[in-house]
Amino acid sequence: MYSMYEDTKRTSSPVTSNMAKYSQEVLVNGEGLRGLFQAATEFVRTLKNISDEQKLIFYGLYKQAKEGACTTSRPGFWDPVGRAKWDSWKKLGHMPQEKALERYIQELSEIDPEWEEKYAVTDDLTLKDPGKPAQKQTMGLAVSTLRGQENPEDEIISDANKSVFDWCKEGNVKKLDFLLTREGNVNTKDDQEMTLLHWACDRGHVDIVRYLIKNKADINAQDADGQTPLHYAVTCDFLSIVKELLQCGADCSITDSDGCQPIDVAESSKVKELLSS
Repeated sequence: MYSMYEDTKRTSSPVTSNMAKYSQEVLVNGEGLRGLFQAATEFVRTLKNISDEQKLIFYGLYKQAKEGACTTSRPGFWDPVGRAKWDSWKKLGHMPQEKALERYIQELSEIDPEWEEKYAVTDDLTLKDPGKPAQKQTMGLAVSTLRGQENPEDEIISDANKSVFDWCKEGNVKKLDFLLTREGNVNTKDDQEMTLLHWACDRGHVDIVRYLIKNKADINAQDADGQTPLHYAVTCDFLSIVKELLQCGADCSITDSDGCQPIDVAESSKVKELLSS
């Protein structure tokens, strides 16, 4: 893996006129840098045919830019993808967050020097419309989750490298069971503090939900936003999963970080009726 941690500047491909303006002046301007970083992360979601090495570099820099130095524990052996991502982030040490922003943009510019022209970025390197970023019609974003979209670092991975979370999201009970029986923890959490049960409810996999509950999954576990699996099932309007959770003792009174109970995020009258009974 080529180094992205040294301060020496690498020789890169020629960039566009707009990108040429992205230099010391823009980088000193924190607001401009953050705007360009936002555009870059949106564009990275559309990239295809990039190597695993590049994906890991983007992941590490993204996490460093958003959260600073890695202070979490390394994932278990049964999560090889999680371990690789953790290693990529951990290697950055105490790199300043603004430096990580710069490196992220530089990495993207080397892969596609014309990325900001394909994406709607103005001459001052800010988004034309942050609420509705422009993308090439031939490129698609990852499947949406409760939070609106997958992380920029999400990727297609081979079966051999899939973790319990990957198999859970795909709804594969057999593969999930195989990994969990190898010293796996049914209540393990990802970097968003989502458990397997959260993901099963988010994706609508009722068989996975039943399997996890049968194997002692914490039915009232809360993610980083304080939301329980029931919040997810209700938001996604998965009536059968809502029924399953309630029958197994899900607590309807738990509030998330915004003070919302599951019934507060319900849109379906049938779901509201279940929660009220």
